[in-house]
Amino acid sequence: MPHCIPSQTLGQLLRQARKTQGLSLRQTAVQVHHRAGQPLSPQYLSNLEQDRRTPSLPLLTVLAEVLEIPSSLLFAHARKADAVVRRYLQSRPDCEAAIIELFLVAEQYQFAAWERLIRQIHRPET
Repeated sequence: MPHCIPSQTLGQLLRQARKTQGLSLRQTAVQVHHRAGQPLSPQYLSNLEQDRRTPSLPLLTVLAEVLEIPSSLLFAHARKADAVVRRYLQSRPDCEAAIIELFLVAEQYQFAAWERLIRQIHRPET
């Protein structure tokens, strides 16, 4: 799956995914509540779909599960890359220098083969 951001907004993506699943705002809110354990109103979901609110990473993760779309796609549409990296580094502070080097080298060499790198990471070791 391509990891580039299409021209649609986060709200448009959420609405499209919800409709593809055949879910109403209320049904989606119930499923999110069931998985996350916290109530979510259909009105809040409507605000998300209208790009009036920005959801947290945990909510985006649950929405990705409910709507059956990659969480990375939702995080990218919500412009949450910095939050994802920050969360990773909180759990792995020993990797901070390596992460910084990765992006500096990628910038220096105008690295654009992220799809290939992701496939390599996902490939099981033989």
